[in-house]
Amino acid sequence: MPESTLPVPVPEAIGKLYDEILHEELSYGFVNRRLHIGFWDDPESDTPYEEAAVRFTDVVIERLKVDANAHVLDLGRGVGGPGLQIVERTGARVTGISISEEQIKAANKNAADAGFADRAVFRHANAMQLPFEDETFDAVMALESMVHLPDREQVLSEVCRVLRPSGRLVLTEFFERGPRKAERNPAVDGCLLAVAGRP
Repeated sequence: MPESTLPVPVPEAIGKLYDEILHEELSYGFVNRRLHIGFWDDPESDTPYEEAAVRFTDVVIERLKVDANAHVLDLGRGVGGPGLQIVERTGARVTGISISEEQIKAANKNAADAGFADRAVFRHANAMQLPFEDETFDAVMALESMVHLPDREQVLSEVCRVLRPSGRLVLTEFFERGPRKAERNPAVDGCLLAVAGRP
């Protein structure tokens, strides 16, 4: 039996989905600033998700190899948590983009609240058509955002265009090794619940 074809993500639909997720979080009185995986150095670790997510961003920052003179592009930024962590840890300037207008509003508010509005700016933009000049950025990061993009080759071409020579790209993505089983993976379910901020 042939495998079914999944629909290709449409940027506007993805933006609407994340607008709805943000509205739902606000209705619970909670906005998760980190919509990405965490880093646990031990499978038996009881480190809370929020701490593991901060540690994961620290690992990404180490690999970006940026300092206060650098300008970082953050693709698919959500409400700004990792970008603001880059500013805090390194002093680098960060420009984040998202297809969700509501996330951009929240990210800019979070930057202002943290006192980083002069170093972190978030814009509504499509990663497949980056609104930046060639060789604008020293580094680009994309944390679990590529999965939402229908033409990843186009996105990576755009990333190459806006990166300066010898710039760095660090990206992460969810994947599961081996064929998917009928039963759900408890580790994936646990991460999704932690990201959603629910028990």
